[in-house]
Amino acid sequence: MKQIYVLFILIAVTACKDSDSLPKSYTYFGGEIVNPNDDYVFLYKDDQFIDSVKLDKDNRFLMKLESIEDGLYNFRHKPEFQYVVLEETDSVLLRLNTLDFDESLVFSGNGDIKNNFLIDMYLVNEDEEEIIYDYYGLEPETFSRHLDSLRDMKLEQYNSMIDNNQLSPIAAKLTKAAIDFTYYTKKEIYPYSHKRKKKVDCFVELPDDFYDYRNSVNMNDPDLAHFRPYFYYLVMHFNNIAYEGFNEEISVRHSLDYNHRKLVLIDSMIKVDDIKNNLLRHTAMEFLLVDQDKQDNEQFLIQFFKSSTNTAYDHEINSLYHNVQNIQKGKKLPNVTLVNMDGDTLGINSIGAKGKSTVYYFWSMNHLKHMKSVTAKVKKLQKQYPEINFVGINIDYDHEKWKNNLTNRALLGQKQFRCSDFEKMSKKLVMPNLNKTIIVDQKGKIVNAFANLYEVSFEKSLAQLQ
Repeated sequence: MKQIYVLFILIAVTACKDSDSLPKSYTYFGGEIVNPNDDYVFLYKDDQFIDSVKLDKDNRFLMKLESIEDGLYNFRHKPEFQYVVLEETDSVLLRLNTLDFDESLVFSGNGDIKNNFLIDMYLVNEDEEEIIYDYYGLEPETFSRHLDSLRDMKLEQYNSMIDNNQLSPIAAKLTKAAIDFTYYTKKEIYPYSHKRKKKVDCFVELPDDFYDYRNSVNMNDPDLAHFRPYFYYLVMHFNNIAYEGFNEEISVRHSLDYNHRKLVLIDSMIKVDDIKNNLLRHTAMEFLLVDQDKQDNEQFLIQFFKSSTNTAYDHEINSLYHNVQNIQKGKKLPNVTLVNMDGDTLGINSIGAKGKSTVYYFWSMNHLKHMKSVTAKVKKLQKQYPEINFVGINIDYDHEKWKNNLTNRALLGQKQFRCSDFEKMSKKLVMPNLNKTIIVDQKGKIVNAFANLYEVSFEKSLAQLQ
């Protein structure tokens, strides 16, 4: 923390020295990244790029921002990101270690209070997930009391912060939103989670006041448009109100009628374009990745394009639709370029063993837990299904680091490649996450391009290849 303090002193001295020539509206954002994954730190306001800066030899960075808009920003150090609240004349400094990105993140300087509170709430909410999972088995009134108790403890901290610090209205709103919308989302999730946890066919009957908080929610708040707790709440809220009138939960969630209704509700109730288009995009991605019936997709897209006002999202969803259709069962994989250990490039369709079915799985050095898990899972499957070819595809860009990682983790016995362009590959192969797995048959034709290594049905699919 000493290094960050020294950096802050330098900023203060510079600001004082140049006070006659620099406008008072300059805002500083900087800090130190321990064990950096990348050379740069990027700053965004919502989805709009603001600035980027290269780390110096001591892994420090500093941005000087002129006449910024007060509010919620996010900084990105690939592959991670986190929020920061910035207002004019702030001098916010951070320190973090990429080996424990969120847990190690600490802010200092002018503007530290609101940002440390925000990251503290993020970590507390994460820690409570397991506790709240157990609460879902409780009856509605008891569930609400337990959830209220957790919220009240956070509100005590919030009120103490407000009483002892002069926070602006926007800072007060954003920090309280981190508490409120996490709480609201749990209430929206409760009926479905309770039903699954109790393993019953019907939803529990809710008290009349269970959703009273909905009356106080502004569903068109532009200040919160890109804040995840707020966005997740809206997603779950529209899931719930779109479901009303249907009977079978699982099949409905994947149906055209349900998802079409969701689009219509979003379009009619949300007036802020940023919020509306993000919700429409999220709905479209979820639907197109699950229901791959061409006719259903086309019907869905008619309503999507009618409701959407974001041209970039329109192109993205249209591209997703075509990419999904291109990896249907019976087709060859799209042309994706991979790199081998020697740095040679080759097409994905050329690396499968002749006469053998192939399983393609994906991993990253930046997701250590997943990397260990997928490696262990594949080793086990290789023993069970020796007649199947397993191919690992790394999504990172650093070739030498990847090679060293393979050697250090004894992965050389497996077929391993690295993608040459992750953005292109992820679009062509439609990769929503690293758990995606692709199965092709002995002729190189797709059996399932949307498999998941950890699903119960995965091994049944492998057994059928024999």
